[in-house]
Amino acid sequence: MKNKKNQGKIFFLILLLLTGFLFFYNLGNHSLWDADEPIYTEIAREMTVTGDWLTLHLNNERWFCHPPLYMWLTAITSNIFGWSEFAARFWSALFGLMIIMLVFLLGRALYNSEAAFWGGVFLLTSLQFFIHSRLAHLDTAFVFFMTLSLYFFWLGYKHNEKFYWAMWLSMGGATLAKGPAGLVLPGVVILLFLLLARDLGRLRRMKFISGIFIYLMIGAPWYVAESIINGRKFIDMVFLFFTIERVLKPIMNQSGPWWYYFACYIPGFFPWIVLLPGSFWYFKIDKENRNPSLLLLVWILFSFVFFSLVQTKLPNYILFIYPPSALLVSHFWSSFLSGVNSEKIKRKMRKHIIFAALVLIIFSTFLVIAFIILAQKKYPVEFIQSSQYLWMLGSTLLVFPIIAFILFFRKQSFFAPIISFMMILIFLQIVHLLPVIVDKPFYKPIKHIALKIKSIIKPEDKLATPFRGGSILFYSGHHVIYLKGIKMQADFLSSSERVFLVTSQDDLVRIKKIIKFPLYIFYFENLAQTVLVSNRPIP
Repeated sequence: MKNKKNQGKIFFLILLLLTGFLFFYNLGNHSLWDADEPIYTEIAREMTVTGDWLTLHLNNERWFCHPPLYMWLTAITSNIFGWSEFAARFWSALFGLMIIMLVFLLGRALYNSEAAFWGGVFLLTSLQFFIHSRLAHLDTAFVFFMTLSLYFFWLGYKHNEKFYWAMWLSMGGATLAKGPAGLVLPGVVILLFLLLARDLGRLRRMKFISGIFIYLMIGAPWYVAESIINGRKFIDMVFLFFTIERVLKPIMNQSGPWWYYFACYIPGFFPWIVLLPGSFWYFKIDKENRNPSLLLLVWILFSFVFFSLVQTKLPNYILFIYPPSALLVSHFWSSFLSGVNSEKIKRKMRKHIIFAALVLIIFSTFLVIAFIILAQKKYPVEFIQSSQYLWMLGSTLLVFPIIAFILFFRKQSFFAPIISFMMILIFLQIVHLLPVIVDKPFYKPIKHIALKIKSIIKPEDKLATPFRGGSILFYSGHHVIYLKGIKMQADFLSSSERVFLVTSQDDLVRIKKIIKFPLYIFYFENLAQTVLVSNRPIP
């Protein structure tokens, strides 16, 4: 028992150090990605400028899209450490790390330390989860609190009902992170689990009256305050448009076909998606762990169906599916290694893993070939400039699955460690590759242009652009007017005041055909076809 306890502590420490390194290493080494990253960071910045920490503002206008938790946290840390890409992404990476550690705790509560450790490793080395944990998005905070609520539900269900209060508290945190779905999603997962486990009577013991009070104390005050301050407009935008209408029809051009999340989940849970069919099969024959696996399966399937039915679609919506997916796969893998199954079952498990390895080899080969073809076709300059990094990345993706497949027949326990090591190498290569490519002016010129604007613009000058991303706004620190069409841009430049316009080279050619006075170019990036122009020279 003591050895098991020490083993759990070692697993926990290894996972903590590995996750901390992968999520925080070079976190701020490239500029923010339009549109969400600079938008959330700019909202946090304007929060500190205006002193209004209740009503969120973007570009000096009220913004009602999401609750303020992530922006609050970003504003606090950025005021301490300075406004930077690292500060913008810090909380997303920290919540991502906490999700990994939470998955370990949940895996240990559901199964054992071995399954818990591999669940954390599999989640850490899943493509989409890694990417989102290094972006300034709200989703890791949202997923953390919902996963925390299900962890406390399980502790209350199996051990002490006092944990149900912590479950309600966590749902309140999820609601403050991204809205009422923080109550709905884990709540329905719990309800469906109890229904399928034939234990609906447990609902009477889940402290609903005191629990709802705790939930409202955390999740409701901001909504109540904003409803009082901003009235009907806030209620219509938050509850009707961004909550109900988002479900019933696509908003903000965020639509997708019925198979949208299959196209997100299969590469998103790469490479461990190949072990998922075997994990589903093992669920059917694993009677001893039926309820723990049932909770995970309900969590995955309900969330997938729910988001598929919601008409507004974005890849980050299904981030909530990755923690249970990693744990279900880790239980299958750790059970295979443990030797607790009969020889007949172990042979079938071995066949599933061999099949998964072959699929991984084929999928990796297809991925590399497709990437090379598309990159050479769409981004020929960037491909040439970064070819040595890309070939290294492609080689890693091709060679390691083959090595894992070969060694599986010699030492079966090597398969998951080798593939995990492959993903860690790939992630490190991606981290080093990003600033080499994406922060070059020819690929992402907006930060460079915005910093130029910041150095020459005066408070009374006006700034406009047809580009809707938030990078110009955040990096320039200046109010931005968004224009549509050539005529609006030409009229803007015809102002009697000094104005600045960030536009495309093609638009500038058309604008010059309309206006008859000289324009002054302060920044021009030929490959990106982007230009900063003014109607007045710098005095």
